[in-house]
Amino acid sequence: MTVTGFASRHLGPRPDDIAAMLEPLGFSSLDALTDAVVPESIRLGKPLDLPAARSDVEALPALRAMSAKNQEFRS
Repeated sequence: MTVTGFASRHLGPRPDDIAAMLEPLGFSSLDALTDAVVPESIRLGKPLDLPAARSDVEALPALRAMSAKNQEFRS
């Protein structure tokens, strides 16, 4: 499998899939669905403050370092 095939598989549904899911619900977009079902009072109202995306090559060493800190406890 190519990187492109892998990436497209893991980046969520394709536009045609989204339209097929929304059509029976009567919504034209994910924004319209969100507006109908998520109360304004619980929405953040601003973009999440997330760090920049990392490639696999960048993320794996960070995840390995994080997992190396795990401790095993037995009761």
